[in-house]
Amino acid sequence: MAIPAPQKVLVLEARNLGDAVVGTALVNSLGASFPDAELHLWTRPTFRELFQGNPHVDRQHHAHFPMGTIKQFGARACWQLVRSVLAVRRECFDLCVNTAGDFRENLLGRLSGSRENAAVVWAPGHRYLRLVRPGLLGLVNRPVPVPADVFNVYAVHDHLARALGCTQMRGPSLPVEPEPRISGPRMLGVHPYASQRSKLWPWENWRALIPRLRRGGHQVRIFCAPSERAVVEQELRPCLAENGVALLVGSLREFFQRVAAMDLLIALDSFSVHAAYALGTPSVLLNGANDIAVWEPPNSTALSKGGICPWFPCYNKPRCQQTPTPFVCMTALGVEEVLSAVSQRLDSLPHRPAAFSN
Repeated sequence: MAIPAPQKVLVLEARNLGDAVVGTALVNSLGASFPDAELHLWTRPTFRELFQGNPHVDRQHHAHFPMGTIKQFGARACWQLVRSVLAVRRECFDLCVNTAGDFRENLLGRLSGSRENAAVVWAPGHRYLRLVRPGLLGLVNRPVPVPADVFNVYAVHDHLARALGCTQMRGPSLPVEPEPRISGPRMLGVHPYASQRSKLWPWENWRALIPRLRRGGHQVRIFCAPSERAVVEQELRPCLAENGVALLVGSLREFFQRVAAMDLLIALDSFSVHAAYALGTPSVLLNGANDIAVWEPPNSTALSKGGICPWFPCYNKPRCQQTPTPFVCMTALGVEEVLSAVSQRLDSLPHRPAAFSN
């Protein structure tokens, strides 16, 4: 039996920046499969730039939400969310869909007033159950069961899209025009900062890695947000003094544009590797406390030492701080291992003219 095409769809993306970047795949699949449908986003105001210019998105609705790493949910945010709920209800959606299956998203889907409230329902023992709080399934009138063997976040989005009737499957994308790639040395991006301590690689390792990349004849561009600039400049001051190394700080759109021009991104377990995949840039991912099989983008080389920690994966809720080897899942990852992964990944890319020799 064919699934009726929705006329007006609301996609809820209420968690972290990386989740929203991955979620552009579902938006693109829905938009390509139902070109006559009106598609809206319900998301955080800080995520606005992710969807601006997306040809499938007709309108965005913004609010802060009581989930995700940075909740920012006080009394004022609560009142703004109430106002946002009322505005969304006036739109009279046919379908509201969320990709988390958490009781909070399920509740918001019901509050949206949509005729159908669709959400994933995780199989018993599913890896993703460590990341969400499932519940309020009685509010979901279009459940999408996700079997335990479908666990990579990109596979989950494809599974959900097909269950919703999508016939045109699309990957994630970010609507930016990349800076032109010039001939000569490889351009390597480095994103060394993350919001959680359990995700950080020791700064001394970055200070050792970046000069080695330069000696390989590569240009290095270090990325960070404006709020991270002071820390990055202090920790990587010796590297920034080198010829061929530059620190790039700017808006999200500028970050996306510049990452799209990189030959390779070296980054922590953060939104940047998902942005790189959406932009067609391969990455080397330094993973710590997360189950990387859940989060690894298809074009990424993931490095992980988590197996040496008895609490792995702790999903960034570490229990190791008071042990003799805190955050060993990251500190045990060596510079030589990262260099080897970078070298192998660069060797697999199309040839570019040689740069220079130091």
